[in-house]
Amino acid sequence: MALIIKKFASSLSRSPGRISILGYAGLISLGTFLLLLPVSTVNGHLKLIDALFTAASAVCVTGLTVVDTLTTFTFFGKAVILGLIQVGGIGIMVVSTVFLFLIGKKVSLTGRILIRDTYSYGQGKGVLSLIKDILVFTFVIEFIGAIILFFRFYSHQSI
Repeated sequence: MALIIKKFASSLSRSPGRISILGYAGLISLGTFLLLLPVSTVNGHLKLIDALFTAASAVCVTGLTVVDTLTTFTFFGKAVILGLIQVGGIGIMVVSTVFLFLIGKKVSLTGRILIRDTYSYGQGKGVLSLIKDILVFTFVIEFIGAIILFFRFYSHQSI
């Protein structure tokens, strides 16, 4: 059994595509588990298929849902969905690379190849420079959108 696990882990490290697929599957699984927790929903329960679909939709940033997000989920459940959207949108590899960088680890060659293949960037930039550009662009656009939405909703608020 240990030999099978060792061979499986070895094949993963040689295939950036498999790492990416398993990363998304793991994130969807984690999101499904968190959405199934009683603290995630107003009535304390959600069907497995609904939690799975919601998590997969959030990670893949499709915006589809089979339940009403506003009335079904608590603040915690909505925060889980927002986190899944954020990690799925920015990209699992970018988030994991930033995490490795923050804890002082180096990105492996396989990780660099995976990021290069995922974002199809040229040889002119390093991985950390690319990740910085992705994060800055993402958060600037999100900030501009938040400001626009704030003033849009604020103007319709009756105080």
